[in-house]
Amino acid sequence: MNRQRGFSLVELMVAVVIGLIGTVVMFQVFAVSEGQKRSISSGGDAQQNGSVALFAIERDLRNTAQGMRPLIDMGLPLYTWSGRVLDPTIFRPILITPGTNFDSIDVTYSTSDGLSMPVPLTQPWNPTTVPNAPVTVLRLEGFALGDQIAICADPAANPNGVCLRGEVTGINTAASTLALVAGPTPYVVNNELITPRFNPAAGYAAAVGPRVGLDNLVIPALYNGDGTIDAYTPGSGPATQASSATVHNLGQLVTRTYAVQNGALTLNDGANVTEFANGIVGLRAQYGLDTNGDRAVDAWVNPRGAQTNPLASFTPNHPSFLIANNAQIAASWRMVVAARVAVVARNDNMEKEVVETRSTIPLWTNAIGPVAPSYAVPTGDGAHYRYRVFETIVPFRNMIW
Repeated sequence: MNRQRGFSLVELMVAVVIGLIGTVVMFQVFAVSEGQKRSISSGGDAQQNGSVALFAIERDLRNTAQGMRPLIDMGLPLYTWSGRVLDPTIFRPILITPGTNFDSIDVTYSTSDGLSMPVPLTQPWNPTTVPNAPVTVLRLEGFALGDQIAICADPAANPNGVCLRGEVTGINTAASTLALVAGPTPYVVNNELITPRFNPAAGYAAAVGPRVGLDNLVIPALYNGDGTIDAYTPGSGPATQASSATVHNLGQLVTRTYAVQNGALTLNDGANVTEFANGIVGLRAQYGLDTNGDRAVDAWVNPRGAQTNPLASFTPNHPSFLIANNAQIAASWRMVVAARVAVVARNDNMEKEVVETRSTIPLWTNAIGPVAPSYAVPTGDGAHYRYRVFETIVPFRNMIW
C-alpha cells in the first residue's frame, strides 16, 4: 500500500492540546505581569500625589504669618465686611480644625512686600460719624491701590479694641491719606475698574459693630504733623487719648484652607475650591510650641476642640496656651513656631488579595509629644488598597525671625 502522507487525527488533537496549554500559560503570565504593572503604576501615582500634596501644604506653611507678626502680637480681633457682618477672627499663623477622619489646615499670610510695620495715624479717624472718611497716616511708603489694611486700636490702652479691615481705593500723597471708598463705587487700577470688596456701602459704623469696639478704636492721635509724639498728661482728657490707632498694610491678605474631600486633597482660596491631588485619604497636623522662648519646639500638641471664646477655637491642647482674653491669646499664639503635617495617600488599584493587614496606620515616625490619631483603615474593601504616609515638619520662619 502507498504510504499516506500528512498528520493523523490523533496528532492534530495532541497539537491542539499542547497549543491550548501554551496559550493558558501565556495568558496567566500576562495577567500576573499586568497586575504587577498596575500595582507598580498605581503605587507610583500614590507616591506622586502624596508628594505633591505635602509639597503644596509645606510651601504655604513656610509663608505663613508673612507681614502679620505685629498683628499677631497685638492680639486684636479683625472685623471684615464682605456683604454682611462677619464674626471677628484673630490673627494667627495657622489654624488646625480637628475632624473625625482628618483635619483641615488654614494658612494665612500677607502678600505685602514690606514687613507690615504699623504706621500711626496723624489725624483722628472716626468712621461712626464720617463714613468712608480718609485715613491720615504718618507715611505712605509701601501702600498701593487695592491693598488691604488693618486699622487697629492700641491694645495696651484699649484691651477690648478691634481692628477693621479696609481696602485702599485712593492715595493722596499731598495730604498723606488713604481713601476707603464705599463698596459699590469702583476705583481704577491700571485702567481697570475694581469694585471694593472690604469697604461697606453704609460706612463702617453700620457694618462692623460692636459699638464698644469702635469707640475704643476711634481715638485722637498722639502724633502731630512733624512726626513727633505730643506730650500727654494722664487725667487731662478722655482716657482714650492715651493711645494712638495704627494702620497695617496687608497687601492682599491670603487665607488658604487645605482639606480632604471625596478621596482628594482640596484647596479653598476663598473664591474657589480646587482639587489638585487625587488619592489623598488622610490629613493630620500638630502645633509645634516654643514654651520657653528659645525659638525651638518644646512640645508637639494636637488641636483641641472649639472653645467658649470663638477667637481661640481649635487652639493647641497645651496648658501654656491661655485663652482668657485677647492679651493671653496673642501671647499664646506667639508660641506657635512650627507645624507637623502627615498626609495619607492610597493607590487607585484595588487588589484581589488583602494587602494592608494593619487596622490603623501610624502617622509619625517618632513619638515626640502626644501622638496624633492614627489613620484607621476602612473596613471591607479598604484592606485591598495600599497606603503610604508622607510627613514633614515645617518651621514658621516669619514667627521665629
